[in-house]
Amino acid sequence: MKLINDLMPLLQKAKDAGEDAKVMSVLAAGKGGPIDLDDNDIMVDVSASPHIRESASLLMIFFKDPR
Repeated sequence: MKLINDLMPLLQKAKDAGEDAKVMSVLAAGKGGPIDLDDNDIMVDVSASPHIRESASLLMIFFKDPR
């Protein structure tokens, strides 16, 4: 996500110039799950599986088109 965030000025400049500037991620496509807002420090369920699903969901939120 940092890479994409750092590229945003260039993507915006390309879009302003009329170019098709988009970002796509295929990381865990369709594998998202619920986000446990009460376990932000990962103390309740320390197994990796639910947190991988949470990460996929958070990534989808990050990439959500604001339009």
